[in-house]
Amino acid sequence: MKQTIFTLLIAGYSLWPACQHPDIIMPIEPNPVDSSNTATCEDTIEINFPGAMEHGFFKAVKTCRDFKASGYAHWPGDTFTHLNISARTYFPYILTNGDTAFLNAEGFAFFVPRKIGKFPMISVPGVHTDTVTCWFSYLDVDITISDWFVDSSFSDNVLEITELDMVNNRVKGRFNVHLKIDTSRPDYDDRYPFTLYFYDGEFDLEIIE
Repeated sequence: MKQTIFTLLIAGYSLWPACQHPDIIMPIEPNPVDSSNTATCEDTIEINFPGAMEHGFFKAVKTCRDFKASGYAHWPGDTFTHLNISARTYFPYILTNGDTAFLNAEGFAFFVPRKIGKFPMISVPGVHTDTVTCWFSYLDVDITISDWFVDSSFSDNVLEITELDMVNNRVKGRFNVHLKIDTSRPDYDDRYPFTLYFYDGEFDLEIIE
């Protein structure tokens, strides 16, 4: 249903007044499918809206397509040795009054050491010294519909903190991560990509209290 709504909205978007949602950045759509009807990577990797990026941005290549998201960082309540970093993309939903809401489509979560350096990534819960925990999810509003974990068979699953400014509350960095879907979920859906690869990733985020 989400994909149908997204397709209808894109088709009709040019008919709406340009001033309706000035803070939403439109995604780049894939090239039309060729006459052979052979599915390509660009056809199967979904790209959603990045949002307003009010507190900072994430960007990367999502397997084969440019990916952008809104992001922010904040201090968790149980430790001062790590930072929580989040990124979100959004999909449009037409409300009953004809207005459009932008709802959670994807979520990235990182738990990173509070220091400059390059750190390997895993998906094991808890606080790990000099290690980043990472999860990626498809979302439907506030419900997780599928999860991807770090594929530990790749050595380039790395997040690097390049700048940590505690005066101006800013954190910057880079990342690469290979992910594989969580097939243990009872609602596992094999229509989703089994693997995802985010590379040449970059972020510049405000640290929110």
